[in-house]
Amino acid sequence: MPAIQSIPTQTLSEKQTITLTSTPEIEIQRGDIARGFYSIAEHLGLNPSEIVFVNSLITDPEDSQDFKLTDLTRTDWCSAQYVAPLTVSGTKSITFEAYPEHTAYLRRYVVEGELITVPEDGKEYPGGSIFPHLNKALEDQKNNEELYNLIKGKRILNSYPTNELSNILKKLGHQSFVSTNDFIRFGCKSYVKDVSRKSNFNVPPGIVFREDDSMESYLNQIRHLIQEYPRKKIWIKASSLGGGEGIFVLQDPDDESLTDALVKIARGYQKMRFFKDDFNNSKIVQNRPFKGIEYFMPIIVDVDVESVASIDKVIYNACVQAVVSKEKITLVGTTLQNTKDGGYVDGFLPWDRESPGIQIAEEEALKLLKKMSEDGYIGYAGVDVLVAKNGDDDGLTPFVLEVNTRLNGSTPLLSLIQRAEALTGQRYYGSNMKKKIRKIDGENGAISIFEWIGYENLYRGKESDFEGILPFVVDAVEATEIAIYMAILAKTPEKLEHFKKRITQSPPQA
Repeated sequence: MPAIQSIPTQTLSEKQTITLTSTPEIEIQRGDIARGFYSIAEHLGLNPSEIVFVNSLITDPEDSQDFKLTDLTRTDWCSAQYVAPLTVSGTKSITFEAYPEHTAYLRRYVVEGELITVPEDGKEYPGGSIFPHLNKALEDQKNNEELYNLIKGKRILNSYPTNELSNILKKLGHQSFVSTNDFIRFGCKSYVKDVSRKSNFNVPPGIVFREDDSMESYLNQIRHLIQEYPRKKIWIKASSLGGGEGIFVLQDPDDESLTDALVKIARGYQKMRFFKDDFNNSKIVQNRPFKGIEYFMPIIVDVDVESVASIDKVIYNACVQAVVSKEKITLVGTTLQNTKDGGYVDGFLPWDRESPGIQIAEEEALKLLKKMSEDGYIGYAGVDVLVAKNGDDDGLTPFVLEVNTRLNGSTPLLSLIQRAEALTGQRYYGSNMKKKIRKIDGENGAISIFEWIGYENLYRGKESDFEGILPFVVDAVEATEIAIYMAILAKTPEKLEHFKKRITQSPPQA
């Protein structure tokens, strides 16, 4: 583990060129995603009119020789809806239809380009993937005319390269920018650890478990890791259980709590069918929880940053967002986020977008992004960086946690605010929130959402001066409740707090 580097207050120039060893020069520039997918395509050097955008994850296990993903349909169904706020004039995208009323709202006030919706009926494998619909359109053009006309002659740009997508692209005469296996490598939490030393950026002190071993071996390694830290708080993170699942925060961990966390990760991997067939439904053995595993995704054990002796406290939890290609990295904006026990709570744009802490987060993230570009990554990325205040001086120390090689939860908010500011010339403030509410009228959940938010608080584009609450994902998680992911925009901090108060006050949580 290299020494942790404290960084004095610095600034990041508007544009700089950095030469990497044995690679061409990579241009570093600032940009934005004010025009959503149009901007992203241009940053990648693509013609936006020739691209169809998708945000769908599932890989068909029967089609993948190297990886199995099955029980992720609900998460995939939600994330697919991220495309709506980014579908601006001149772009095309595909998403799932949640409720007709919600889709109608998005089309009226949010979507400016061409948005095609497909049903999520659970009858196709996998139920939560868009790809079976694309296959149908290619195989049966007559009965899927709208979808076929959308993708005919186009290149599909998906947040998640998958084997299933590769097959569809072949039929369209194209190929993925990044292979499925390379995507998994870049997205794996261990990638950041593996390249940190060579690329000279800070990561939290920690270890990586890369293979099946005995529980006692795991425990011994963790005991050795934390013995030098007086404040013994650690994070255990599974590489492939997203959304906060598979993340455990342990204060003064003992053998029992460590064992419990590792067994739960093993069960999560079993649920995702990473074990050999004979073990996928077997009882997890406590003294060797990963026995029989076929796809061991690395497990990260990190010392909590505030347990490091030189650190006083974390002041920023930033997500540095960028578009990466072989020749260019475009920093498109940085959002801040609040988390609880590793799970995402909400995100927001910082009041001071050029503060020293934000710029230091961006500089540290750039070291990883340049390495990713050198290693062949092409696409959207969000780098999570903690910025901590030192205990003995005025310096700040950044720590890179992980990279999300896809659209992030705060990407729609970032794009919407940049678009509003470009159109009006005014400053906007924004926040992301997630809320579960009870269905008010039974079947038609969308009406209950709009009744709950209130028309006067609803984001209605130019009609509401680009202020208000925008429900961009609606997920019927159970028969009686709905989970809503919202972007909130306002011209003043006071107005933003008014909208947030509306969300937190009523109705009661489900």
